Amino acid sequence: ISALQMLCEDEENAFLTADFGGIEAVAQLMSIYDDDGTLQMELVSLLMRIVARGARKNKELLGKCNGIRQVLEILSRYKEDLELQRKACEAIAVFVDECPNNKNVVKHEDGCRLIVNCLESFPSDPQIRMHCLWALAGLTFENDGNQQAVGSLAMPLLLKLASRDLKCFDAMLLLQILRNVTENNATNQMQLGMMGGIPLIVNLIERHSGQDEIFVAGCKALSNTQYAETFHEAIYKCDGIRVLFDGFQNLLGQPDRLEVVTETLNAATAGSEGASREAKNLGIVPLLIEALESYDSPGLQTCGLQILTGVSNLDEDAIFNVSGYGGVGVALEALKEVKNTREVHEQAVKLLLSIARDDDCAKQIEEDCDIRQILENARANAGRFSSIHQDSELLLERTLGGEDRPGLI
Repeated sequence: ISALQMLCEDEENAFLTADFGGIEAVAQLMSIYDDDGTLQMELVSLLMRIVARGARKNKELLGKCNGIRQVLEILSRYKEDLELQRKACEAIAVFVDECPNNKNVVKHEDGCRLIVNCLESFPSDPQIRMHCLWALAGLTFENDGNQQAVGSLAMPLLLKLASRDLKCFDAMLLLQILRNVTENNATNQMQLGMMGGIPLIVNLIERHSGQDEIFVAGCKALSNTQYAETFHEAIYKCDGIRVLFDGFQNLLGQPDRLEVVTETLNAATAGSEGASREAKNLGIVPLLIEALESYDSPGLQTCGLQILTGVSNLDEDAIFNVSGYGGVGVALEALKEVKNTREVHEQAVKLLLSIARDDDCAKQIEEDCDIRQILENARANAGRFSSIHQDSELLLERTLGGEDRPGLI
């Protein structure tokens, strides 16, 4: 075994070992000598070297020949052996990475429960914590069954960990797990909200301020919980708007990540007058308009325009704030851009409609462009049931004037 471990440091030797049945042989030895903890450690280490140096097919072969099951058996049989628990969790993390078949094997063997039990049994061991979180993050990524299992088994434990002073890598893994288990899972979303998870996530990303990957992972987790009953109140009360605003500032030069935080900020302010007002007072309007002028991604455009509309809807001062920094211009540019999605066009019309509540702003819109023609083009590209049709009529009433306005074709 020691000789094979040394040989498999070389990638070509790892391929050869797998091709000559090495993975199946090691898995069989693990089954035969399952009561020898020392030998189990050596065999798992050897498997990891073969798989890590080999092709993805080696991971799949490992799952087919009961290798995953044998590693999970270590977690079940050697519950008090710290070193073996560490090695087994690390191995699972490696074996399921980018391998959907192995994730399903773990699911069918109730492996998530074993990993969660390991995490509960050794809460103060940093290596156990890292390897367990790494394994759970991989298992729950794009796997509904594991997402459901981990959400129901581990939500209290995960949120307890979120309150601790975690290392950056552990914090990122934890947020990835919370994001994964709440993705398209209303039960887990509600559970996280009811257990106070929203302020814990906000506090966690604030404690790691400046770590962009952690911030983005936290934003994705928060966005997934936006339909939980407690979301808006919780994120507002825990100073979440400020934390999101600070992150928005830091990511202005990174469009992909900026889109994520804009979506989260939109979720946090949507339908919440208090949150929209706080975002306005913090100075979100000029920064958001700068981002909309710089980047044309549909998600950023749609959510950014919606945030501006929420601010503009507050009062007259807010209308002047949005229009004064160029809100009319970005909305008109969004409408003129034919390649923009229907959602972008709809939000652009809603923003103009909100700004046009002020007579001077309505006059500005009329003078700055041929608003009738722009709306005609937007309507032509919209679906039959798009809100653009009704909103366009209202906007023309406000900008072109009552009964004498030119009608839409």
